[in-house]
Amino acid sequence: MKLRLQITKDPEIRFVSHLDYLRAIERSLRRSELPVAYSEGFNPHIKFSLASALGVGIVSYAEFVEIEMAEPVEPEQAVLSLRSSLPRGIRILAADAVANNENALMAEATLFDYRVTLQSIADHLDEKITKFNSSQTLLFKKSAPKRREGFKEVDVKKYVDKVNYEVTGNKVILTFSIKNFNEGSFKAVDVLKVLELNTENADVERLAIWRKNHEPMLIGGIK
Repeated sequence: MKLRLQITKDPEIRFVSHLDYLRAIERSLRRSELPVAYSEGFNPHIKFSLASALGVGIVSYAEFVEIEMAEPVEPEQAVLSLRSSLPRGIRILAADAVANNENALMAEATLFDYRVTLQSIADHLDEKITKFNSSQTLLFKKSAPKRREGFKEVDVKKYVDKVNYEVTGNKVILTFSIKNFNEGSFKAVDVLKVLELNTENADVERLAIWRKNHEPMLIGGIK
């Protein structure tokens, strides 16, 4: 069986790298003494993966980890064991169990919801967002270090249909969804660059990940 968890990357660990985040989860799994499955070879490691990598500096309430188990375990018991071994900044919000032949979570993720809080009101904000939303095509030079030229040109509107915003005091809150395809996705911080907004004073939060047809990543399970 596979154990699937919805976990967080809270504000206090937002600047922890993806690799260190994975290491923290793996150490917690070892401490929990759950019957996790290990790979074969000279350096066996726990068989687990995340639905999607998260950029440094981004808070998330919707990270999904999938853990292969060597023997069946009740999700409730697994959650109890893991909650006592996870470090600060990582919390379990939901859990479910599926068969080993189920599609991997990474292959199921099709849409990411984000909220971005800007600490100041940008000049011409309404004009910039109106232009973005009304455009049929918006080309952006996305970083691609493996390419000789160091970038590739992509159409942002393939990934993001619309950006919504509201002003609260001196802050601006943006919300938008980013589509995920087999060949890749688009970074939330790059949406800000397309809008010509300052990324240095932006607090980015991932709110949700969805399957096709806006279905939740965990169906059933416990919370």
